[in-house]
Amino acid sequence: MELLCRGTLNTFFLKTDVLVEDVRNADYGKLRIGGWCQMKDVNIFIPKDSIVMNVKSAGLVFAANRKNTKSVQGTDLLNGVVGYSGLDIHVRNKVRLLMDTTYLALRTSPLKDTSVVASMGANLHLGRMVFIVRDTLLVGLKQANAKASLLPSKRNKKVPQINAELQVDSLRLRAMGNRLNFAKAEVQVEAVRSKRNTKIWLPTGYVDFTGLRAYTPYFPVRMRMPGTRLRFDRNEIQLDSAVLHLGRSDLRLTGNVTNLAKSFFKKEELKAQLLVTSDRIDCNQLMRAMERGTAYMEKVKAGFRDTISTEVDDMDEVPVVSDTTVLEGSNCLFVVPPGIDFTFQTDIKKVLFGKLQMDSIHGEVVMRNQCIQLSDLELRSSAANMSTTALYRATDTTKAYAGFALQMHDIRIDSLVGLIPSLDTLFPMLRSFEGLVDFHIAADSWLDSAMNIDLPTLRAAAYLDGRDLVLMDGETFAEISKMLMFKNKKRNMIDSISVDLMVKDGTIEIFPFLVEIDRYKAAVGGQHNIDMTFKYHISILKSPLPFRAGVDISGESR
Repeated sequence: MELLCRGTLNTFFLKTDVLVEDVRNADYGKLRIGGWCQMKDVNIFIPKDSIVMNVKSAGLVFAANRKNTKSVQGTDLLNGVVGYSGLDIHVRNKVRLLMDTTYLALRTSPLKDTSVVASMGANLHLGRMVFIVRDTLLVGLKQANAKASLLPSKRNKKVPQINAELQVDSLRLRAMGNRLNFAKAEVQVEAVRSKRNTKIWLPTGYVDFTGLRAYTPYFPVRMRMPGTRLRFDRNEIQLDSAVLHLGRSDLRLTGNVTNLAKSFFKKEELKAQLLVTSDRIDCNQLMRAMERGTAYMEKVKAGFRDTISTEVDDMDEVPVVSDTTVLEGSNCLFVVPPGIDFTFQTDIKKVLFGKLQMDSIHGEVVMRNQCIQLSDLELRSSAANMSTTALYRATDTTKAYAGFALQMHDIRIDSLVGLIPSLDTLFPMLRSFEGLVDFHIAADSWLDSAMNIDLPTLRAAAYLDGRDLVLMDGETFAEISKMLMFKNKKRNMIDSISVDLMVKDGTIEIFPFLVEIDRYKAAVGGQHNIDMTFKYHISILKSPLPFRAGVDISGESR
């Protein structure tokens, strides 16, 4: 391999204090050697691999068997420092590395007792650095300092222990479309080798950082975390009021994430038990981000390859899901990631969902087996007080299963239809009423790729109870008012109404219910089909007429 090297060797010094007998006996541990050298303007070129390296200055200082009063042994077997400044490396015009002043200090101690673990330590300083892999990766660093040491464990001198500390000042990372920035970070790690398996190390420590910001096209909203400390060991991460901002949503997480080692090395489930408190969650933005992330994932699977070659470098200018997006128009399924088993206990002050704003949300949310399960979720809104249990499952973007049970109390009918727009299609008769009702519904169905209900698979049972309702001029009841000659054909009060409905095989069956309106008391029941055709029977129980009657009404809603 051809190698071209040139530069200036400014200083070279070597000092030795050795005995010929030690050399003959190969007892190199007794040799006392020290020295240093300094080089400037070093240029290295490897034509075959198109590697070019330039170093403004570099130096090496070392010493063997030097006295050290701070060491337990009183002597350093080897002590040295190697460093450089002004490093510039090119590899085939694809990889570029620029580094300012960087040095490594290493110290080892002689082993007087072979039953005790030898101690050694190292300090590393990284100056300003920029590392670029064309179109793929960019790493920018202001500076970093690392310390590491190997020494005997305090409990057992025969067991090695590793202590490490890393301090980072201003890191910027861009990988494909992903971005990560933080102002400062500190990592403390202590690791001891396992007694049962010497190949396994048991780490403990913490990660402390400030000013973290992140972005990924797999979840395109701006993510921010202020000053936060995460404690960890080999199996667990502990969170204590860790604050996370996702776009216009904020979360405060307390709890633990467990089974770390087995999830990474044995592909077992990653588990978490977390308390989630929040002042505001914008479901519109988060669900839209999930949809966009799922769509991006499909693009990547199809061969799409993102790059970092973009003029947009400021994270605040990265295009994200709109903060004011409302869930309307075309949607797509979002897939719950596999391999996680998370349980969240929620205490949320405000949630925005569609055009509905909900307050005081309490309950349990479980993410497991690519499902999201809501259990006994209690919430309030300007429309009504609600409680719900729900299940959503999607393993791919072609179809999903959803089921829920929902109870709402004293909700306006127009707000009910606004909250669940599909009710206007499933129960067209609601358009003929206005007022407050209690509404209970349990339903399940398959959803298509655009999150539309697959109507033939829909099964539902619902109960609606209302008092002092106003009958409006809806399509079906307009015909009834004309036929029965109501005094007021536009607005009529209904004292009470209690309706049970069932949906199955594309048909809505409305079980007979009693209704009093105008001068009439009647029992109403029938069927309403998904194709908007209907067939009702009305039995007149009380009327101005001197006889009882029954009326069949059929047709098509428009």
